[in-house]
Amino acid sequence: MGVGLELTARRKDGSEIAVKISLSPVYPKYPAPTEGAGAK
Repeated sequence: MGVGLELTARRKDGSEIAVKISLSPVYPKYPAPTEGAGAK
């Protein structure tokens, strides 16, 4: 991922604003079943 990059968004009226995005891991309460697990 790029660190220190600037990101802007454009509003409907044409003005620009600075935006920040952060990503973090998601830990599901119940893991998704894998393909073939329990398949008969």
